[in-house]
Order: sequence, then C-alpha cells, then structure tokens
Amino acid sequence: MEVDRTTGLSLVLALLIAYVFMNPIGGGPGPSPPATPPGTLPKLRGVQISPNNWRKTVGTTSFAIFIAQGYTSNDDFVKIKSYGLNCVEYQLWLSQLHKDPSEVDLLYVTTWVDQLVNWAEDNQIYHIITIDDVHDFETEKYGPYHMPSWMWMDLGVAKPTTVQQQAVIVRAFYDLENPKMDASRQRFVNTWKFLAERYKNHEYAIYGLVNEPLHHSYGGITSSEASRLGRHYSTFMTTVYDAVRGTGAQNPIFVDLTYMFIGDRYNHVFPIDRDITWEAHSYLSQTATNIDSFKASIDNHVSKIVTGFGKPLYIGEYGCYYSSPQYAENSINLVSQMVAYMKTKQLRGYGFYAWEYHEGEYADFTSNVFNADQSRRLFSVAGGV
Repeated sequence: MEVDRTTGLSLVLALLIAYVFMNPIGGGPGPSPPATPPGTLPKLRGVQISPNNWRKTVGTTSFAIFIAQGYTSNDDFVKIKSYGLNCVEYQLWLSQLHKDPSEVDLLYVTTWVDQLVNWAEDNQIYHIITIDDVHDFETEKYGPYHMPSWMWMDLGVAKPTTVQQQAVIVRAFYDLENPKMDASRQRFVNTWKFLAERYKNHEYAIYGLVNEPLHHSYGGITSSEASRLGRHYSTFMTTVYDAVRGTGAQNPIFVDLTYMFIGDRYNHVFPIDRDITWEAHSYLSQTATNIDSFKASIDNHVSKIVTGFGKPLYIGEYGCYYSSPQYAENSINLVSQMVAYMKTKQLRGYGFYAWEYHEGEYADFTSNVFNADQSRRLFSVAGGV
C-alpha cells in the first residue's frame, strides 16, 4: 500500500511518542533501587565497628556522652578504606533503638545511625546494619542493657539479674508458640520496617537482621528443644525478611546462625527459602600455634551453608581473642593465615573483629594489645594490602 509523505511522517512521529512513553528516560517515577541488588555483591573484606568503639569513657552509659566523645568518625571510614577494606558492620542496641515500646527512637537514629550510614556511603563502603543480640547485661565495661525493658514486661517477669533469667526471656522471644511475646516480636519486625524504609535507597546498605540471636541463651536446654527454637528462628527471620521486602527495599539481607552449641550446631539451623546470605563467626585463641581448628570450622560452615543450603556465606566475625601484648605478633600471623585460607573458599567475604583494636581506638585505650606498627600490619593483613 502506498503512503503519502505527510501520513508517513505522522506514523513515524506516533511510533516515536509511543516508544518514549513506554520507555521513559530515567526509569519513570519513584525511587531507584540500590545499584547493587542481592546476589551481585563484590567480595567483601570487612571489619566490625563494635558499640564499645562509640565512646571514650569506660563505664559511661549516657547516650549523649557516646556521641560527644565517641571514637568513631568519618576519619575512621577513610582509614578503613585505605587498608583495602570495603565493608563495615555495626551493631545497634535494640534497647537504645527502640526504648519506648510504642516507637523507634528518632534521636538515636538521626544523631547516630544516620551518621554511620552517611560516612559509609560517602566513602563508598558497604555497611551491614545489624541489631545486636539482647543477651548482655548492663555493666561498667559494656554499658546499658542490650535488652529493652518491654521484652521482660511482655513476658510478665521482673527485670533479669542473672544470665539464666535473661536467657529465659531470649528463648521466649524466639519461641513462636509463646503468645506473650507476640507484641515484642512485632516491635522487632516494625523496627526493621523502619530501618528498611529509611535506608532502602542507599547503594551500599546491607541489612543484617540480628547478631548471634541465641548465644549465651541455650544453657540447660535439650538438643530437641534447641532444634525446635532453631526452626522457629528461621520462620521468624522469614517473617522479618518479608516485612523488609514489603517496604520495597531490595538491599542484600544477611541472617546469622542461631549460635546454639549443643552437639553439632547445624542440628539447630534450618533453611530459609529467601534470597539471603547466611553469616557465621569463627575465632581462635591468641596463643594458638596453628589454625587447624579455624580451617575445620570454615570447612564445616561452607559444607552446611554453601553446599547444603545452596546459599551464600559471609564470615562476619573472625580473628583472635586478644588479651595480651605478649601474643600480638602471634595474633598477626594467625590472622594472616586465616585470611589466606578464607580466600581459597567459596565465600561472600569475611569481616575482621574489630576496628577497636586499631591504634587510637577503644581497645587501645583499655588494653593496648597492639602498638602502632603492629596495628597497621594487622589491618593491612585483614584488608589484603
């Protein structure tokens, strides 16, 4: 069929307008998802920034003092990157993040969490936002309770004064058959919805749902009870995952193991049918003469998670239990061997514990295990420099 020139131009113009409408420049309305969606992370070479490193004065529990006198600043992120490290993990205390049972504490978020997020983003460092465990007590060394008061109030018990009493509350929290803790669990879900919504468009943000959830809380229970709680934990983390994704957040999500060491720990760890990365931790004594037990631990994690579950694995904490300058050189040697071994394994990455051992940071103030030269070499090893 013959088409005159005017009709032909009109047809071309109509097709062009239709194409532009169907393919809008800039991707259309609404926020853009992170540039690094789940499953496409680079190999992470990380380091933990523990809450201890947020302050200079041992025993100070005032949050305002944490901020005013904290060690952590943008300079730390610049130093971290200079060592070849490309990821940090920081743990938020639920007792500070959600003190009031009715809402998240915006002061805590805007004056501290936002700052950490911005420092990491400005320096193009991946950052794992993690809610810390709730099993630690208020002490002169570690500061305020990690457990918010509404957890023991929901369960209808008094403020715990022993590890055993606190463990009962933690186990009840992860026991989905205990209706008394439904409100506590919903607050936890709501906290993650808040964090996911707030940071979902930050390119380098990763969500680590909870740190070492049942560590120190499984004493005296049977293996079958531990397995039951492990199943409930995986179910609950699935619920939290779905709530995060419900905000539109597509940031990677990491889930810790249960940390119940009754027989084979993996008898109490159950699959999660979502696009998660599992996180595991492994340490050595500062006086160890080889890393054989560390190798066995890493091999077991890889076998169970990567091979067994078919999921990515991140070793979120590794290193030694540092206590004495006498073993500083041995510690550096051990960490060097750990990194070399993990490089040979199918891992999403690994995170050294912790930044507080760097010269001028918290542990340097309290124990001074490493001198300035040893500190530099230690973190150069961790970062692969």
